[in-house]
Amino acid sequence: MKKVVVFFIIFCLSFNFLGCVDDIPQAHKGQIFNRTGFWALYIGGDGLSGPVLGPGTHYIGVYNNLSLVNCAQLTRFEEVTSLTRDGVRFSININTRYSANCSNDAIQKILSTLSPDRRDMIFHRNRRRDIITPEQIYLIFIQPTLWEALDEAVSPYSANDIKNKNNREKIMDKIKNRIREMMKKKPLARVWEINLHLSNMDFPDSIKQINIERATLSAVCFVRDRENANLSCQREK
Repeated sequence: MKKVVVFFIIFCLSFNFLGCVDDIPQAHKGQIFNRTGFWALYIGGDGLSGPVLGPGTHYIGVYNNLSLVNCAQLTRFEEVTSLTRDGVRFSININTRYSANCSNDAIQKILSTLSPDRRDMIFHRNRRRDIITPEQIYLIFIQPTLWEALDEAVSPYSANDIKNKNNREKIMDKIKNRIREMMKKKPLARVWEINLHLSNMDFPDSIKQINIERATLSAVCFVRDRENANLSCQREK
């Protein structure tokens, strides 16, 4: 019996030493990638194969790697600028909670269409791990959608429309709804939550000059009216 136990332990250690198993960490999914090269003539060489694998330890063979997608939900802050109908530039702070779409079908499409980020490539048990990162998902699918939705929603309005608090809330809701509509056409990414905040408005020089002139005229009129009122009071006395 002891010999059987010792043999089993030696077999398990040899199994791991040969690198026939590998781990998928939490919040990741992936597929086995049959490597190409000299040994592909005899072992593997078929590229991505097999079912989508979840977190855990998996048998992958001697000559294969795991290609993974990071499925973690992350939050990203970004300040996006846009122009109103009358040429006023303003910024909106966007907080987006997002992730890759980690359904099995989406994982297969992501792995077959995106190249891994080599900066985040790691080695585990002497094997290379290629990982599609949330940063890639954001830059490829989500960021362009945010910019386009913002421009579409804001361009019909003037600066005064956006400065009005009631109108501003409607415009923000319009931007959010437009982002959700556009993300439905990009099924490889998920946007879970969006928060928008108007940060500042930068008026063009011509409009700034008009505003200065209006403010100056208002001040002059105020002083003149006050002087007229004082003069009227003195006359009445």
